[in-house]
Amino acid sequence: MTANRRFTAVEDFVEVIKNSYQELRQKQIVERVLRPWGFGSLEEFYVAHGHGRLPDPVVFGITSQITEHTYGLEILVGGITFQDAHIYSVTDPGTLQCFDSIGFHVIGMGTNLALSSLIAAKCHAELSMPEVLMRTMDAKLAAENAPGVGRQTDVSVILERGVATLRGDQLWLI
Repeated sequence: MTANRRFTAVEDFVEVIKNSYQELRQKQIVERVLRPWGFGSLEEFYVAHGHGRLPDPVVFGITSQITEHTYGLEILVGGITFQDAHIYSVTDPGTLQCFDSIGFHVIGMGTNLALSSLIAAKCHAELSMPEVLMRTMDAKLAAENAPGVGRQTDVSVILERGVATLRGDQLWLI
């Protein structure tokens, strides 16, 4: 894990997040999809299927539920490694996507409004951290006009000296 290393590249950190996401999604599938059928793991289900102990319609139904299962979480991670800015998202089913070439990305219900805000603000990877944080907060405020977008916002920035977290009413300090 990253805790035992003095330096962690953003790519390594995101890989840990992706793997954790996949593990948690798999646990949720076992609890919500397989346990009701009496299976304690994906392996038990696959063994039962492989030995022909399940009718094809049951296998199809369970397999469809597994395939369509959404964990319901989107994670956005940005960081700097050796002066290069990076931005990644981890989404269902635990896939990782890099947005370095664009220089920014957004997630959630207000995606379209937030993206429009960042494009209009000419957001790019060469901006200073305070400029990026300000444009990000402006995009978040724009996104709040979309139905379902919450008003509460916390921002954490991982720095060499530790993690700086700004919550709710502290964001004006940016």
